[in-house]
Amino acid sequence: MEGCHVTLFVAKADGSGPHPSPAAPLAQFRFHSELGQWTLHYPGAQNRWHIFLNAGPTLNLERLLRHLDEDPLNLFWE
Repeated sequence: MEGCHVTLFVAKADGSGPHPSPAAPLAQFRFHSELGQWTLHYPGAQNRWHIFLNAGPTLNLERLLRHLDEDPLNLFWE
């Protein structure tokens, strides 16, 4: 955890050898201390993060993990 956010990374095998490709950012959870709530963000162009609007701010981090796992818009898992 860095500051008030947690960034998840994913490393995938690229098929060209036994080693995975470099880790790429997958999702970011941000904690807003003034509200005591978490938000979920997905990576965009030029290393910018965008809020995942299908899951509003919540006290329940597990709820955001479920949204990440389900990924109905294919923003996280390709």
